[in-house]
Amino acid sequence: MDFSRLNTRITFVTRKNGKDPETRENIVINEPLFSCWAEIREQKLREKLTTAGTFLENSVTFIIRYQQVKKATNNMHVLHDDELYEIKDILPNSQDKNLINVFAEKVS
Repeated sequence: MDFSRLNTRITFVTRKNGKDPETRENIVINEPLFSCWAEIREQKLREKLTTAGTFLENSVTFIIRYQQVKKATNNMHVLHDDELYEIKDILPNSQDKNLINVFAEKVS
């Protein structure tokens, strides 16, 4: 694997309930856990047609290194370019054992 393809910085976050200090209203806070470099693989047209109507319809694959500061889990979210993605599945990469595929869906 050419690790130079891991050229985009992403952050794994956990969502917690909190209170706004000014208004005292309940809000959801994205608490950063760790950041890493990733390759982002968008769906191709053929994949978009086959996943229409499924939970993978608006999904993105983040390819990251296997060894991280913390282990990525399904209860985390990914923050990329101020967009939040919910992790749907984490699978080993079939081409390189040093990488894992993180399948995530954009949170609307």
